[in-house]
Amino acid sequence: MYCPKCATTTSPDQKFCRACGSNVHIHAQALAGQSPPVESDQTSAERAERLQKRQRRVLFWGIVTLVGGTTMALVAGPFII
Repeated sequence: MYCPKCATTTSPDQKFCRACGSNVHIHAQALAGQSPPVESDQTSAERAERLQKRQRRVLFWGIVTLVGGTTMALVAGPFII
């Protein structure tokens, strides 16, 4: 079997290509006529909730970094010159 992304030879039991990291397991299932398991609505809702929490956390730390950097620049600015 070959990786559809980079054409590296892969074994049928591999889940990911060792060269490029592509998911070859899904491609193998598609070629065999099997479909991957369908996610339930609860799983996608949980995923959306985790994504929103992560976005809020990234925004919070971005603001903290911006305020901290600005404060440091204002405090240390006169001493650098």
